[in-house]
Amino acid sequence: MINSDFVTEASRQGLVTTSQRNLDLLRGICDAFIAAALQLCRHDKLRYTWMRFLPKTKEHQYDHFWGRLVDMLQTNLRLHPLMLPWSESTFRPIPELYTVPDKMLDKKGNPLFRDTRVESYLSKNYQRKDLSILDDYGW
Repeated sequence: MINSDFVTEASRQGLVTTSQRNLDLLRGICDAFIAAALQLCRHDKLRYTWMRFLPKTKEHQYDHFWGRLVDMLQTNLRLHPLMLPWSESTFRPIPELYTVPDKMLDKKGNPLFRDTRVESYLSKNYQRKDLSILDDYGW
């Protein structure tokens, strides 16, 4: 739910999609989401589930205006350290990590091969259903 003082059409039935104010509000919404996600990463459990709060892309077709927000989120999510590697040492940007395929895990769920010097394996504490949300954003 987003509540803000958007510029609306005279009928109040829709937003003025070319309004600079509305475009600036979109940027503010994106920035607020990123700030919230970074804050959720500080919480022991929410650090693995913050992506549940992203707008759904598969279930909903957004108009051009709200599609811009999804595009902004997609771009900005890649820039911030929001994901933990296997060792859970320090947060890293999404594109720097990847999930280890099940066929590459041993019986205990650990990778068959050592990670590289600069870690690239994603923490095992993320659930597949949550990672699939990020797949929708191009990860």
